[in-house]
Amino acid sequence: SHFRVLETYSRPNLEIEVKDCYIAGTGANTLTEVLLRNRGPTKLTFCEIDKCVLANGLRGNSRLESLSIRFSGDTDVSKREVIAIASALKENKGLVELHLVVRASISNNAFTMSDETWDAVCDSLKTQPTLEVLNLQREVHWLQW
Repeated sequence: SHFRVLETYSRPNLEIEVKDCYIAGTGANTLTEVLLRNRGPTKLTFCEIDKCVLANGLRGNSRLESLSIRFSGDTDVSKREVIAIASALKENKGLVELHLVVRASISNNAFTMSDETWDAVCDSLKTQPTLEVLNLQREVHWLQW
């Protein structure tokens, strides 16, 4: 219901940032619907959400200006997530800032983006008309003993 309220109050000159939250189930689907109607937040910063669901909301969206996401440290999961977001970027009309954080394990210190994943990101940049800032970052995940 929070995203429905944000949708109601969103207007062209009102910036709305949703930051460091957990969005799942109905909330994630509602956020996607709100984004598809070009309403709701202008910034989405490090919220835990299913990246494939979020990708659907990015397609055609022109309201969301800034997106910061942390991807899974699991190579296979991260690959699916990054490719879903990169695919949606091709159809996005509003993002100005994009911050992609890929987690690495301290045990192998591996950067989990494969050539296929890099290709998807680079390919999406060819047609994304509004992006001005792209930040790619590796975050090392420390294991607790």
